[in-house]
Amino acid sequence: PEALEGVAAVTVVYFTIRRVLSGVGWRTVNDCTTRAHWTALAGAAMFATVPSATLMFRFNNPDALLVLLLCVASYCVLRATEKGARRWLVWAGVAIGFAFLTKTLQAFLLLPVFVLVHALTAPRTWRQKIVDQLAALGAIIVSAGWYVAIFELVPKSWRPYMGGSQNNSFIELALGYNGLGRITGNETGSVTGGGGGGVGAWGQT
Repeated sequence: PEALEGVAAVTVVYFTIRRVLSGVGWRTVNDCTTRAHWTALAGAAMFATVPSATLMFRFNNPDALLVLLLCVASYCVLRATEKGARRWLVWAGVAIGFAFLTKTLQAFLLLPVFVLVHALTAPRTWRQKIVDQLAALGAIIVSAGWYVAIFELVPKSWRPYMGGSQNNSFIELALGYNGLGRITGNETGSVTGGGGGGVGAWGQT
């Protein structure tokens, strides 16, 4: 699945770059889109062959899905800035919400960029931009919140243990190991090897 997600992510990057450079839909064929095609192909090839991507797209970990969803969100934000279509910004919110379910707060690293790009470039009034972004925020909450609500409302004795958390809590995982811990370095919950005798770099695995 990770390899297929990598192929899909590269494809989305190609169409995103091509759309930016051609200034028109991908179906139009002219000199502009021909140049855009080759430039987008080069950009997609660079993305596909960067070492971190080649490792991530062949490794059994959710990072590949996270990258794919954020690439989709980027494309949707681009579409939302072209004509100010709210539905594209909402779809970006849906992609970010599912990305949150993939790697929690790490999915929000691009949110400030998306907000600024839309605010500065979308052909809408400021009032419309605020409403559009609130709609996208609602999409994020709905697309991510359903799972968080189910998990947290089910008694701990009835549900599987949330790996990486310290007390079987999705919220703790989101704010800790998969959230602020990635910035502060306090990644309590990691089972990465590094020590001897079955003890990893962060304690017992």
